[in-house]
Amino acid sequence: MNTTFENTAQRTRPLPGLDPSYDDDLTPRETEIARLASLGLTNKEIGQTLDISHWTVGAHMRRIFSKLKVKRRAAIQYALTIRGAA
Repeated sequence: MNTTFENTAQRTRPLPGLDPSYDDDLTPRETEIARLASLGLTNKEIGQTLDISHWTVGAHMRRIFSKLKVKRRAAIQYALTIRGAA
C-alpha cells in the first residue's frame, strides 16, 4: 500500500479525539475549500466553483484532513467551528 497514505492515516484521528489545539494553520485556499466541502460540495463542484482541477481540490482536501485531524468530510464543519474559522 502507498506509504504516504498509511502515514497520513496514522496521523489523523477520528472526530471524538479531535484536539482543538493545533500546530498547522489552514491556508486561505484550504479554508475556502474546507468551507465549501462542509457545505456538501463534491471535489468536482468545488473545482468548478473555484476554477481549479478536481485533482487539485483532492490534494488540498488531503492536507485539510491532516491539519484538522479528521478522517471524514462530515467532520470538517465541526473542526472549523472549534477553530473559529467557520
